[in-house]
Amino acid sequence: MLQRRDAHPNEPFLKWKDDEIMWRDFVDHIYAVAAGFWESGIRTGGRVALMMGNCPEFLYAYYALVFMGVGAVPLNIAQRGEALAYILNDSGASAIVIDDVLVEHFVAICTSHRRQRHCD
Repeated sequence: MLQRRDAHPNEPFLKWKDDEIMWRDFVDHIYAVAAGFWESGIRTGGRVALMMGNCPEFLYAYYALVFMGVGAVPLNIAQRGEALAYILNDSGASAIVIDDVLVEHFVAICTSHRRQRHCD
């Protein structure tokens, strides 16, 4: 990925809706997200759940975690209730990155499952 960025910084990595994200910008976003994760206390060897739809931000978060040596745990955005609680608990994730529109489903399991480490 870094070699591609260095070789073709101004070539499109991704076309999303009406935008083009160039390789240089894609990698810059990854580094910025990784810095934010680091500031939040996420470290190599940890796990972070990702409950996000299909969007560039998912890619930034996913690759930031990969670059940091953190296990990314992608979640099905349609998952709800007991199944979501089980997956989060079983995954070993210490944090979650979640789309704003999905927060209510996460809050619902925290309300009914106070023992979940993600709800602190």
